[in-house]
Amino acid sequence: NSANVKIKFNYVGDYEYWWLIDDIFVYAPADFDVAIDSAYVSEYTAVPFEQSGTYTPAVGVVNLGANAATNVSVDLNIYDGTNTSVFTSTMTQANLAAGASADLVSATSFTPSGVDLYLAEFVVSITEADAIVSNDTFITAIDVTDSLYARDFAYLAGAQNAVTQFLGIGAGQSIVMGNVFDVTSSTDLVSIEAFINATVTIGDTVNARLYSFAANTVGAEIAMQEKIITAADTPVILMEFTFNEPLSPGQYYMAIEETNSIDNIALWFSDDIYTPNRSKGSIDGGAFLDFIDLGFKNVPLIRANLHTPTSTVLQDCEDLIISEVVIHSVGFKFSSRYWIPIL
Repeated sequence: NSANVKIKFNYVGDYEYWWLIDDIFVYAPADFDVAIDSAYVSEYTAVPFEQSGTYTPAVGVVNLGANAATNVSVDLNIYDGTNTSVFTSTMTQANLAAGASADLVSATSFTPSGVDLYLAEFVVSITEADAIVSNDTFITAIDVTDSLYARDFAYLAGAQNAVTQFLGIGAGQSIVMGNVFDVTSSTDLVSIEAFINATVTIGDTVNARLYSFAANTVGAEIAMQEKIITAADTPVILMEFTFNEPLSPGQYYMAIEETNSIDNIALWFSDDIYTPNRSKGSIDGGAFLDFIDLGFKNVPLIRANLHTPTSTVLQDCEDLIISEVVIHSVGFKFSSRYWIPIL
């Protein structure tokens, strides 16, 4: 009940161009109000089916009310592309004090059955009457694809909703920025793609680099692709680098390099999904550091396109005519007739 209340904001950080504070709201809390402030199915927003695995959902809840809440319960439903429930789980906590938060983890895990967009709906409830129901539901998703790998939340929400900043470094300096991706079965890296603001100019050089990765450390470089910007590339938004590099099971760091001849590459970043030690950067050839240690907690819009080759074995045939053979590769297509003797 003080008549003279002041609120102070302190700036703490590095490598930011500016900080803005907006939409400050001072209010008296409701008697009972428990909200979901985060939810998680996978650290990835898109994952190729051949690289998908088993995922353990988790949810963060916070008591915004003035009183303790009892029997906090979060019901999770995961739906496939036909809106059919394919997974359910309930996560509980007996009590949650006013102002307290808790992370609840599902006792069971979710395994995608195939290529599909899986929508996850988390809903919290308490014994008391929750005064604000608009913050009781949280929806996220994981897209199980045939080839695309992504960490950034912009993949799900769209660039207009989730891109929070553009990052680069000044002229005369270089920076390598990228994400770590898990390969669980042998595959090919077809390409690395990055979203870059339209600030590069004709003649600029942008590189994509592939490194090994283990024990949270960027290892040796495996391959590099260079792109010199031409008139056909401008204005740049999506830039794709073709690799066709075989990958064995393991972890890989995939990155974009802004060379010292470019003033600012303006690589797109998003927030909301951030996994420590999975987005890293190196300035002027220095050590690779987690983005938090570089002063920001965001995920660059750098994605991977993978392809797992398949083969079919034909048996118990004497002669076989294949009337049409179509071979697809990057930049190549061939069609013809063949007579194949099977001995």
